[in-house]
Amino acid sequence: MTIEKMKDWFELIALVAVIGSLIAVVVELRQTQTAMRAQAYQARAFDGIEWNMELAKNEAIRSMQKRLDSADFDPATLTQSELALAKRLITIVRIDLDNEHFQYQSGLLDPGFYYGETVNWIKHAAPIWRALGELSPRPEFRAEVDRILADDSITVSGQ
Repeated sequence: MTIEKMKDWFELIALVAVIGSLIAVVVELRQTQTAMRAQAYQARAFDGIEWNMELAKNEAIRSMQKRLDSADFDPATLTQSELALAKRLITIVRIDLDNEHFQYQSGLLDPGFYYGETVNWIKHAAPIWRALGELSPRPEFRAEVDRILADDSITVSGQ
C-alpha cells in the first residue's frame, strides 16, 4: 500500500470519526432537552401541589380565590387588606403563566400543554390582573396576552 493510499484511508477514517462524534453530540443534546423538559414538568407539578396545599390550609386564600374567579369580580369591593391579598394571588398566577410562556418559547413546554392549559388560564386570569393593575414586566408576555385576549376563538374551559 502506498503512502498516498494510506493517507486516503486515514482521512476516510477521520471523517467517519468526526461524523460519528457529531451524531453522538446530537443524541446527547436530545437527551438533555428531554431531561430539561421532564424537570420543567416536575417543577410545575410541585408548584401545583404546593398551591393546592396552601388553598387547603388557608380559608382567607380560598375565599379570595373564589371571589377572584367569580364572574362579577369588582376590585372596588375589596378592603385594603383584601386588595393586597388579591394582588399577591394574581401576581403568583401571572408569574407562573409568564414562566410557562417563556418555557414554551424556549421549546421546554409542548404545544399541547401550552394551548390546552396555559392559554386558557391566561384568557381567564389576564382581565383580573389587569383590573388589579398587575402587568408583566416581560414585553413578550404582554404581547402574547394581548394576542390571546384579542383572539375570540379561544374559549375558557372551567378554570
